[in-house]
Amino acid sequence: MKKRMFALLLCCALVFTVVAYGDETDSEVEIYFVSKDAGSSYWQDFANAALAAGETLGVKVTVLAPNSESEIDKQISMVEQAVIAKADAISLAPLHPDALVQACRDVMAAGIPLTVVDSMISTEDYDAAFMTDNYAAGRLAADEMAAALDGSGEVFIISAQPGSSSTDAREAGFRDQVAENYPDIQIVGETLFCSGDKILAANQTIDSLAAFPNIAGFYAPAETAGTGVGNGLKESGKTGTVKLVIFDSSADTIALLEEGAITSMILQDPSTMAFMGIEYALKMINGEEVEHAVVDTGAIVATLENMNTDEIQNLFYPRGK
Repeated sequence: MKKRMFALLLCCALVFTVVAYGDETDSEVEIYFVSKDAGSSYWQDFANAALAAGETLGVKVTVLAPNSESEIDKQISMVEQAVIAKADAISLAPLHPDALVQACRDVMAAGIPLTVVDSMISTEDYDAAFMTDNYAAGRLAADEMAAALDGSGEVFIISAQPGSSSTDAREAGFRDQVAENYPDIQIVGETLFCSGDKILAANQTIDSLAAFPNIAGFYAPAETAGTGVGNGLKESGKTGTVKLVIFDSSADTIALLEEGAITSMILQDPSTMAFMGIEYALKMINGEEVEHAVVDTGAIVATLENMNTDEIQNLFYPRGK
């Protein structure tokens, strides 16, 4: 394992417009968190957890976020903005594994510590990474679907953004688990992408039900897609009849779970990812050694039966209700 050490960098007090959020902590140390989506409930929780980590650790956290997960070029510009601002460290949730490679190389070339959270990049140019093992979590989602369908039926997949390493891995894990262990489950059609548009996902659901009238379940490896599919099932009168397994929670998906439109929800731990991304960035700023590795922050299943347990409630409402 390679290790890197970084000395404390002096922060240049340059003023930038924060796209999504800002933190008013007065500190000489400033860590930039470059997020994926200013409008997503999941990413709002993630950003707030990063800000809370800054408060706990006594550093300033500045959050930058594009308006949607389709704005890859905008995210690249935000990483460049953080480098120009001489950030003491950067924590990045890359929108695309390949498109963000050069930006990460530029961060490292500038001698700025870099942590990667939520999604992987196609380079070793980062210091430490904290995320769900999305492939394994996709296999878990397939097990949930198989249990809901009693091992047989047609399944359709609606995802968010093509090329996202996290959702691609969740789909790959799902498909592989079905192919290897559930011969009576058939994944029909081609995966549709809603680009984070919940209304589009709802319409795609309605259209898919018309094209494949025997669909028994939908898999949505992203919260925005899951919300849209759940709403589409409600509009089609299929609540509870057609099963739905999704990733991540929001006020919308929690309500859909309560109503029976969502069968199972695979929950990540964004608060832990966000905290560790900031915590390890600060370790490097302070000259501590950090192992170059990917840390799996885990995933668990939420259902109507267990949703009121403390464990699930803490993931649903990381800052309390």
